Amino acid sequence: MRKVPAAEVRQRVGEVLALVGLAGYEGQFSGQLSGGEQQRVALARAIVIRPRVLLFDEPLSNLDAKLRVQMRHEIRDLQRRLAITTVYVTHDQEEAMAVSDRIAVMNEGSVVQEGSAEDLYHRPASQFVAQFVGRVNLVAGRVAAVAGDAVTVAALGTTIGARAVRARDLAPGDPVRLVVRPESIAIAAGGGADGSLQATVIARTFLGEKIEYLLRCAGETLQVVRYDAGPGAPCPKARTSRCASRKMP
Repeated sequence: MRKVPAAEVRQRVGEVLALVGLAGYEGQFSGQLSGGEQQRVALARAIVIRPRVLLFDEPLSNLDAKLRVQMRHEIRDLQRRLAITTVYVTHDQEEAMAVSDRIAVMNEGSVVQEGSAEDLYHRPASQFVAQFVGRVNLVAGRVAAVAGDAVTVAALGTTIGARAVRARDLAPGDPVRLVVRPESIAIAAGGGADGSLQATVIARTFLGEKIEYLLRCAGETLQVVRYDAGPGAPCPKARTSRCASRKMP
């Protein structure tokens, strides 16, 4: 094994610290650093040996929410600059979508779906994946008609057009569940256009950049998220208010 000269060690350490945003911290002990800086030190220790593969196992779980968002972007940027194959294990679905090119969802030790973040979010292969990746409304219904991969479903007291993962396996009368993401439901106070559904607001939570609603519609409870949550909120706070929920695609 070749003995690495001290000058080369110092040079490599300086280069790696600069990569992770810690240039000038060579004389600091890890315990003197903040949580985010300690995460950078751990990353520097991993990449200084120039590995072929990096494995992250819940690397940001002990950080606060804002720091997690900052660090995941830094990890993604560093991985791209170094071009190192990286395996990233996390239970945080948003984190997985932010840092990954491809995502594998596992259940009881088996991969149940693999694909891009868009594939898993918009085209889940199973109810488990739909519930695991992001928030979702699962609306019970029955198939009214099938045409190619398009399915008409009787649900919420009306008929709704949707695309099915395995439409060829469905027949009229089959029980199904519609996967409806909270942000895909539009709401309007006091009523809506023709074909809209009537719903009652049972809860409203203001979260700064968004407002979250719970609606009661035809016996189902629906989660709704509105992201342009400015002063002109679409529905008042009163629990008895009524909103029109547009038919879901």
